Amino acid sequence: MMYDEELASACNQQLKIRVRYTMLYSLLKRVCIEKTKEFSTDYSGLFARLYAVCKHYGVPHAAADRFRRNALQTLRGQREATEELFAIDVADLRSFLTALEASEDVPRKEDAQLTSTPVEQLRVARGLVKEIGEDCFTLLLQDDAGETVVPADAATLELLEEGVRVNVVNGGELVILEPDYLIDVSSLTACVKPYGTSPLNYLLAQLQPRQTTRPILLGNAANQFMDDCTHSATIDFAESMQTHFRQSLLDYACYHAPEEIDVSYFKEARQHFDNIRQIVQQAYASPEVGIALDQVLLEPAFICATLGLRGRLDVMTADHRRIVELKSGKAEDFRPPVRPKEEHVLQMALYKEMLHFNFSIPRDAISSFLLYSRYPTLLDERIPRSKIKEVMHLRNEIVRMEMRMRNGEVADVLSELTYNNIIQKQGLHPNFLKAILPPIQAVVEPLANASPLERSYFNHFMTFLSSEQFLSKMGEPRPDSTRGFARVWNADYTSKLLSGEILINLRIRELLGEGGVEEIIFDVPDYGEKFIADFYEGAMVQLYERRSAADTVCNRQLVRGYIVRLTDTELHLHLSYKQRNRDFFSFDTTYAIEKDSTDSSFQSARRGLFALLTAPQERRELLLCQRAPRFDMSVKLCGDYGARTNAIVHPAMQAQDYYLLVGPPGTGKTNVALRAMVQEFLTSACLRGERPNLLLAAYTNRAVDEICQMLQGAAIDFLRLGIEQTCSEEVRQNLFINRAAGMKNRAEVSQLLQDQQVIVGTVATLTSHTELFNLKQFDLAILDEASQVLEPQIMALLAHPTAVRRFIMIGDHKQLPAVVMQRAEQTVVHDEALRSIGLIDLRNSLFERLHGYVARTPEVATLAAGLLDHQGRMHREIAAFVNERFYEGRLSVVPLDHQEGALDYADAQTPMEQFVATTRMGFVHVPAPELSDNVKANKMEAEAVADIVEALIHLNACSEMSLNLPKQLGIIVPFRNQISMVRASLRNRGVADVDDITIDTVECYQGSQRDYIVFTTTISRPYQLDILSVCQQVGTTEVDRKLNVAITRARKQFFLVGNRDLLSRNALYADLISRCDVR
Repeated sequence: MMYDEELASACNQQLKIRVRYTMLYSLLKRVCIEKTKEFSTDYSGLFARLYAVCKHYGVPHAAADRFRRNALQTLRGQREATEELFAIDVADLRSFLTALEASEDVPRKEDAQLTSTPVEQLRVARGLVKEIGEDCFTLLLQDDAGETVVPADAATLELLEEGVRVNVVNGGELVILEPDYLIDVSSLTACVKPYGTSPLNYLLAQLQPRQTTRPILLGNAANQFMDDCTHSATIDFAESMQTHFRQSLLDYACYHAPEEIDVSYFKEARQHFDNIRQIVQQAYASPEVGIALDQVLLEPAFICATLGLRGRLDVMTADHRRIVELKSGKAEDFRPPVRPKEEHVLQMALYKEMLHFNFSIPRDAISSFLLYSRYPTLLDERIPRSKIKEVMHLRNEIVRMEMRMRNGEVADVLSELTYNNIIQKQGLHPNFLKAILPPIQAVVEPLANASPLERSYFNHFMTFLSSEQFLSKMGEPRPDSTRGFARVWNADYTSKLLSGEILINLRIRELLGEGGVEEIIFDVPDYGEKFIADFYEGAMVQLYERRSAADTVCNRQLVRGYIVRLTDTELHLHLSYKQRNRDFFSFDTTYAIEKDSTDSSFQSARRGLFALLTAPQERRELLLCQRAPRFDMSVKLCGDYGARTNAIVHPAMQAQDYYLLVGPPGTGKTNVALRAMVQEFLTSACLRGERPNLLLAAYTNRAVDEICQMLQGAAIDFLRLGIEQTCSEEVRQNLFINRAAGMKNRAEVSQLLQDQQVIVGTVATLTSHTELFNLKQFDLAILDEASQVLEPQIMALLAHPTAVRRFIMIGDHKQLPAVVMQRAEQTVVHDEALRSIGLIDLRNSLFERLHGYVARTPEVATLAAGLLDHQGRMHREIAAFVNERFYEGRLSVVPLDHQEGALDYADAQTPMEQFVATTRMGFVHVPAPELSDNVKANKMEAEAVADIVEALIHLNACSEMSLNLPKQLGIIVPFRNQISMVRASLRNRGVADVDDITIDTVECYQGSQRDYIVFTTTISRPYQLDILSVCQQVGTTEVDRKLNVAITRARKQFFLVGNRDLLSRNALYADLISRCDVR
């Protein structure tokens, strides 16, 4: 059998039995992924994927699922593993694999009769829908051997289909469709409108442009008032309002709406403040409310995997028995008494349900209150259980709608987006209709008026985004992948520990922050040599108290934040929301950190996609290649930047729509080309007596920092949008929030923005703050790293009616593309109209599509695009491979001294030193590693990397050459697990500054360079070749973009480390190795 070797390896009794189960479970998962890679659907987990495999290939399901279930129970500590039980489980897995290997694509024969469990005995049952009847469905249980019949109404059955995962709660009282697809509670209940309740309201909210309105600003102010009044009895309105103003500088400075920010606004805000303070200081302590201020937590977050919900409350007591939701808008006050809106009551009711299921607290023990700050009113409301069922059915309808869009039914969903389906209630007052219609019309009419090409473009990308969002929540179909937010609560502890997805036994060393906790420093324990953390600085995470293995994200209080610093001994966590109650964090207990996720990037992308439909017709035609870009040939250069640079800058300045610059590695796209473009733009405008605005953007914060440092070097003033934590220290003085820190009113802040010609920020920051374009229009936008940005991500900027008049894109579509979770075959475009405009793959960037269009359009081919073809980074010998294989021999060296000279090391003693001293491009062969429970780490390769680094240190010292390892050495790995392994090997050798050496994936290295690059391929299994090397067709060339970036980071020497026999199975790596000196 083809899997005999892997089965034998995983059954090696030298390994701990839990490790063996981990390896076998991973094998089952990988086999199922391989067998479903041609399927048109994705799956929420192994349980669903295994069922689909058995059904498709005609293989009995019982044995395979019994192994899956037993392995999970063992890994979760719910089942004591013995050698006897292990042998039985291996036999089950072997039986499945043998049957699968011998199978054909035939309908599955039914397994032997499964045990039937009465549904009323199940408080929460999780499983797959096996069969749907007229008034019930059969549930194949996930955690128990057997199945159960669940009674269900017609509305629920209509949403189900075979193979979907559901939770059945309280014997069928609630049925939760795809519970791992978490829906935010506030987004869910916002679909309950006074004119009708519909999942279409969820879609409308996803597409409607983000606007800063007076009610939104008041709501944000009220949240600040609640924070301040809860933790200070002496706070006054002016101080609290100033704090809010400083946190919302851009919103206030760029505010543009019919309702003015005037004296009446501040009078209204003052009323909210007074009402909140009255409630906090008087009502909280009353017997019927019973909230002690020293027990209050602000902005607590929760995940409820039972109900498929997540949410963030405003106020809660530490014992989870009292919750308060703040609302700054209107209640139902058209006649006394004031009554809460239905959507707000439902929101509170769902928060109670989450606390009930997460913490097993009786519902009656939880008191929930709605605080309407417009009135000094604290409302305690209850709703019948039938309303809970209705709103959870709405949640299922939303998930079903998302599933339909993911499956390519976007056109059908959009056809339902009509006024009659949205405004369901009859007899509404004309004034009310007049108020609610504009935001609905703003979405419905552009969709209805879109041309066939625009509609096809929109529908294809909506399908793409829905699929990406599904995978980001549920997990991607790639072997060994640990991506997918649902792993946080679905993956067993052993698997997460082996893959470094959880940090446990953290103890608080220090709490930082004025007036509360903003940052926490933890002591990190010694996890042992085999533990490799899969976290990085900047990662979003969830913190919770973990005293035992039973504590998880689903039954403990969550605090959200992101990692600022992480070493082997300490972790710095910056909280997303300041926690004023310092007593909530205990120095006497232990904590855990796991990964976090947000839907904000997908919401921004959907809004960006919709922005194309509302763009001026001329801009729509340009972006969809229905007209060629225009040029003003009368424009002359004002400066002289050298012949090669002039040839790039001149047509860029003549472009009236766009210009595309391809910048291969080391060609100086930022410090030469971009700098010259900026200087020419500003100089020519000054000579004309004008002050046009310039917008500079890039995909990553690192690239934005490089742009800022270039501007500083050129003595060009600028403002950088963003926050300190994601901004290089050298440019923080140019941060907008710091430059505006001392300003007291919005007029001053607005003037600061209006006077500043050059604004810099990431694409994500700019597209999420489009209110900036209410204040100023940019004559030119220059977008660096353009080949890393998906089309919907950039459309919010380029399709905005007042954002930018013309744009320049700089990128290289032969380097790293955008990160996409879908398989390559799933993103290929077959629509002929879209292919005719160059949209052949949805994962490609707008830069690549426009570049292809320009190349096919002779009248603009030499005007609209340019190539930087002289690189000043790599030695000639290092550049030779990528130049021939990826750039058709079009790259030349400048040349600089380091690109031409010979290596000049002295006193090479050991064989490794002799190899390093004479090698520009080297391959270090490492034997196949011993059996390992972690295929994403390779200790033997880590030791080989340490050998190379030691040799470099000795050679530079003997040659009397200075060596600054953090600045001159870079180590590239394909998996984050290998980072800690390499760092540990260097530390064991006594290498200095080991924590400051950049050891990271190739994605984090794009745009960087080092004198010495060591690339440890790490892989040890044949299937991992497809993970390491992914070739894509770019024009007429097959390009491995990751390998291209890895090699081209090196200035003086490049070393590849790996197993020659394995790597040589890949033609590209075999060619590379053949051109290297080999040791």
